[in-house]
Amino acid sequence: MCVGIDSGRNEIMTANSIKSIYQIDNVIFSNLYVKPKDITGFPVFDVVIFLSIFHHLVSNNGLEFAKDFVRKVASINSKYLIFETGQPNEKGVTWSDNMNFMLPDIDLWVKDMLMECGYTKVSVIGNSKSFRSDVQRSLFLAEK
Repeated sequence: MCVGIDSGRNEIMTANSIKSIYQIDNVIFSNLYVKPKDITGFPVFDVVIFLSIFHHLVSNNGLEFAKDFVRKVASINSKYLIFETGQPNEKGVTWSDNMNFMLPDIDLWVKDMLMECGYTKVSVIGNSKSFRSDVQRSLFLAEK
């Protein structure tokens, strides 16, 4: 069973369309705006994919809110977290200045933050290009 959550209506509509085209039955996509306190009632998931979310949480609600969100996600995550976030070295985006606390070593900052939030091992497993900039963002695997 797979559950996908996004606050973007278009993203959920796209995911549900793909689900329908490929006739996938064991997945649910939901258009939700989730707060840290909401996560407490969620079931436990073996794998959580947390891509391109953290920097928006920081930009809209502050660093402590974003870290609390990751802590809550860790509380319902039994094995692995796949994590990626926007970075302060990305130009032409409104939120990058809010991420300067990650400098000078972005990967080290993310690894330390994920460990602080409840993971025991964090590795960089690859890179991905943001669709808004040419910066290669690190892709992390955090383990419980």
